[in-house]
Amino acid sequence: MQIPPVASAIKINGKRAYEYVHKNLARPQMEPRPISIFSLILEDSMTKTNQFVEVSVSVSCSKGTYIRSLARDIGAKMHLPATLSNLRRIQVGNFVIEDAKRIDEVSTEMIEFINPLKHLDFPVVYVIDEYLPKIKNGAFLPTDIFESQEDSLVCDKEGNPLAIYTFDVEKNIMRLSVLL
Repeated sequence: MQIPPVASAIKINGKRAYEYVHKNLARPQMEPRPISIFSLILEDSMTKTNQFVEVSVSVSCSKGTYIRSLARDIGAKMHLPATLSNLRRIQVGNFVIEDAKRIDEVSTEMIEFINPLKHLDFPVVYVIDEYLPKIKNGAFLPTDIFESQEDSLVCDKEGNPLAIYTFDVEKNIMRLSVLL
């Protein structure tokens, strides 16, 4: 379980948590959320100076993990203050750093348009025609047609993407997040 940072985009009472911070409002109580750490590898030996201990790690984790909070939590376990000084994301879903190009390496001949929906890795829900007008109008959908409370890609019965739906904890419904 991980407590997200108060400056996160998590919605609390209809506002993003960071809005409380930016508007100098009372900071909300952040609730712990389940995360998975698949691997945490010490990349180099620890470097100790008069004031700091530097550690370089490689982390493989689930969606929803806050790496800065992970650094905070590791420091707390070591009874030391800790912060993140450098972060390099090397993979997001199916996208890996080895396939990345620097901007000066890109030419118009290399540009290939991809369908980003194929890379979202969301559960897919196929709906019957009865739901099509509801989706078009941004209506809620019953939770029982979804496999889980995860963000889900909603498609018609032919497989055409229609929308992305997100679970609304407060109302216990699946809410339209993005209309495609």
